[in-house]
Amino acid sequence: ASFTRTGDGDVVSAPMWAFRFNRNGRTFGLNTSASGLHPDFQAQSGFIRRNGIARANVTPRYTHYGKEGSILETWTGSISLDGIWRYGRFTDGKFPDDARIHFNSGWLLKGGWSFTHSVLRESFLFDESLFSSYYVEKQENGVAADTVKFVGQRRVPNLDFLFTINTPRFQKFGGRILFVMGPDTDFFEWAQTKSTILVFLNMDWRPTQKLRFDIDYTHQQYLRSTDGSTSFRRMIPRLKAEYQLTRALFVRLVAEYQAFFRDDLRDSAGNSDPILFYNSGDDTFARASKIRSNDFRVDWLVSYRPTPGTVAFFGYGSSLREPRSFRFQEFERLNDGFFIKLSYLFRS
Repeated sequence: ASFTRTGDGDVVSAPMWAFRFNRNGRTFGLNTSASGLHPDFQAQSGFIRRNGIARANVTPRYTHYGKEGSILETWTGSISLDGIWRYGRFTDGKFPDDARIHFNSGWLLKGGWSFTHSVLRESFLFDESLFSSYYVEKQENGVAADTVKFVGQRRVPNLDFLFTINTPRFQKFGGRILFVMGPDTDFFEWAQTKSTILVFLNMDWRPTQKLRFDIDYTHQQYLRSTDGSTSFRRMIPRLKAEYQLTRALFVRLVAEYQAFFRDDLRDSAGNSDPILFYNSGDDTFARASKIRSNDFRVDWLVSYRPTPGTVAFFGYGSSLREPRSFRFQEFERLNDGFFIKLSYLFRS
């Protein structure tokens, strides 16, 4: 609980609570948890990501073991029931604001290959407080006729399908693929998408005992249900390379590119009229215009550690931005930074 003294001397108290019960067995398992943060809970000496919410989860699972020597080593199926409430709706016994039911299935095969697939059924309730600055410019024949408060779709349903493939850890490489697709929620426009695409690729490549590459690529995209246009897209390729020159000396390079695009916001759940942002400071409205950024970040590090406790780190990082995605031209330098750490262990 928190007890906070206000300016007039009053003390405001509010609870934070949590419950967890797990049953872990070879064949059957059950995970349950519940937690809550009262809206008035204050942690002025700590950090709370978001108060005023409650959450509950129940996940039973069953594992089947294949016969000795068979291709299938294990199969695990689970159902996850998860709910998030605004605290007052939880104490009133109402249906969750965010309700999720996930049907999960995973196979582990002989040799280390693994596959999973899930059916994700979800729904999200509109929260006015998160869109308090949203307004809609009502148009007639392409001309602004009125400005009204954004009300959004009351509840947005989702139906996603998830697939993953994990390779064994071979001598020189390993990999992972994750793919999610289905009608999901565009939280920028608070509307159901025609399709949301999420792809994650990872490859761990070790050509020699001293050299290693970790390569990732993430692609996320929202397609509007109205006309199939892209309302949001993020592409993130990332490379980490490490080279162990000697037992005590190694070099690391990390390069990451983030291409971000968010289209002009529309009332996609309504008549696709433009969305405006209200600025209470000067009582004005501004179009929620498209945002595009292409940021490139490079960091390198040299580490020297001759003995445990004695180490020297030397690093440099640079952030750049370009107007067009993946052209690697016309870069604008945003900032540079140097990093040095020296440590020596005295023995007596």
